[in-house]
Amino acid sequence: MPKPSNIVKLLTEFDQVITGSDIEQMIDKALSLLLNRFNFDRIFLSVFFLEKNTSTLFARDIASTELVIKKNIKNDGGEIKRILSLKAPLYKNNSSLQKIFDPLKQHFSDSHIRSYLTIPLLSASNRIGLLSFCSREIDGINDDLHEILLLLSRRLTVSLQLVLQQETLNEKVMAQLASEKQYQELIEQAGDAILKGKKGGNIIQVNQAALQLSGYSQAELTSMNISDLFSREMLNKK
Repeated sequence: MPKPSNIVKLLTEFDQVITGSDIEQMIDKALSLLLNRFNFDRIFLSVFFLEKNTSTLFARDIASTELVIKKNIKNDGGEIKRILSLKAPLYKNNSSLQKIFDPLKQHFSDSHIRSYLTIPLLSASNRIGLLSFCSREIDGINDDLHEILLLLSRRLTVSLQLVLQQETLNEKVMAQLASEKQYQELIEQAGDAILKGKKGGNIIQVNQAALQLSGYSQAELTSMNISDLFSREMLNKK
């Protein structure tokens, strides 16, 4: 077991690399640190997008200089579905890779992986992903290393959850902006005059047709009250 001071140093260094809003950059730094610090041969991180029923698989290999990414992997199929539902760490030795890693076989054809530890990344309410440490040794992960990797995985889970929540929020904001833009375009392109006002009748928005039909400018109309354009009798009828 490493000295407590070395563990604190490792945790501090790991916390630094998993801070940020760019998920790919964060994962690349985290996997690189883990790969080199513990002399693994390969590390996989699968990030779940449960609403879309897909995952994105990230991988770092000791023989590669770049992060490999495979997006939009369907979360279905017997063995893959079972692995994705893991609730506790799974350690296997003297075994071949699980089918969850099949999408990356083209990148790592001569894997020779003999043992691996797969840790589910779980928050209180969500399954964030899976983190798998692979070794070419038959029994490449001992109990002490197992405990350290669990500790690091929990910290990575928190960071990933924050980034994913922010990405989801950003997507909703962008969708809302797109919807509002489409709404404004529909109003502007309408052939009928459209006036939008407050509860008291003050006009706050008009479209092009309203300007053409009324003969007023936009500044003039938005400084007026609806009663300036229509008689009380007409308004009561409406």
